[in-house]
Amino acid sequence: MRTMHIRKPYLDQIREGRKTLEVRVGYPGILKIGPGEVIEMIAGEERLIVRVKDIRRYASFEDMVATEPADRIAPGIVSRKELLRAIREIYPSDRERLGVVVLEVRPEHEALQLGTR
Repeated sequence: MRTMHIRKPYLDQIREGRKTLEVRVGYPGILKIGPGEVIEMIAGEERLIVRVKDIRRYASFEDMVATEPADRIAPGIVSRKELLRAIREIYPSDRERLGVVVLEVRPEHEALQLGTR
């Protein structure tokens, strides 16, 4: 199983079902992730197993924020401009050149309850 480190507030939001989209840049390991894959997300000592429902790729953060709903990436943020600023605080511009990957995820316990494996 692949592991992915994530900040604790984001892990909590995914666990609660409020954050369903995880944004990453196109590192080689991220580009190998496929729909249906199970990932262990780690924040310090906390862990959450998620299943990837879908993957979308974009050339830039601007392209991504023009398409994806901000509140599913960062609950509480509704403005595309604010979302773009927040993402750029995490990823410097040289990383953005790798491309942008959006993983649509759901906690694995939810996937099991829905009968989708």
